[in-house]
Amino acid sequence: MSLIHIPSQKKNPKKALVSYLPESYSLPPDHPNFFGHSNFQECRTLLNCLSEAGYCCDVIGWMDDVEPYFDKNYDLFIGTSFASLMHGRKLVHKKGKVIAYTTTAHWLFHNTSEYNRLSLFRERRK
Repeated sequence: MSLIHIPSQKKNPKKALVSYLPESYSLPPDHPNFFGHSNFQECRTLLNCLSEAGYCCDVIGWMDDVEPYFDKNYDLFIGTSFASLMHGRKLVHKKGKVIAYTTTAHWLFHNTSEYNRLSLFRERRK
């Protein structure tokens, strides 16, 4: 598990846990990962915005198991996968917020698109 801690830019910060791409904050902005998929830039921008808004952020990988490692005292949890949301929601206090930040297509769209691609492939290859 990789954990990155990002301090808040304000006094008396709230605490946020983000389950996404911790390396997006530790890599330099000219790293090749930032020129591929937009997820790296999205994660870095999200973390900068949270820090500016007064959150002290802990960032873990989107596939990391969050439950065993953290106090259950976050004000905000942002997760990108169903599994992280199921565990992450337990780490937020009663008045805290949980946000699903889905970065993939809806399963129905994905499955339909995949079916269409395979059908076209079969047609081309007979």
